[in-house]
Amino acid sequence: MSLKLYFDSEGTEPIQSPLDSNAYPDTIREAVESGETVTDVTTIYLMSSNTDLTYENITLTSYETETNGVTVEYRLEGDTTWQASLTITDGNYTTSQEIERRVQAENVQEAFFRDDIKHRLSFDEYIA
Repeated sequence: MSLKLYFDSEGTEPIQSPLDSNAYPDTIREAVESGETVTDVTTIYLMSSNTDLTYENITLTSYETETNGVTVEYRLEGDTTWQASLTITDGNYTTSQEIERRVQAENVQEAFFRDDIKHRLSFDEYIA
């Protein structure tokens, strides 16, 4: 198994990617008043269960969302700065790495806001 994103630190709930439809989608759903901003922050985890591999040049970004005006940003545990493109330190990630994910949609015009978030995880994979 290669490097993946998960909803849990144990690596049992994978986050769906455009290449893997057999996982759980990362979705934002909020009730909101017209003209308001929706902000959703959640913790996701980066992990690999393959102890024979190590990863370099790791970058986490998102694909465009279905709704215009939505921004997706990330930061590592303990960081204070949100980034649209997060560069992650090389490693084997057999222990999960905590990442915060923030989604913001400004000036929402519907009473109920929903959007699917698709993450783009790129990396080089090597035998350890």
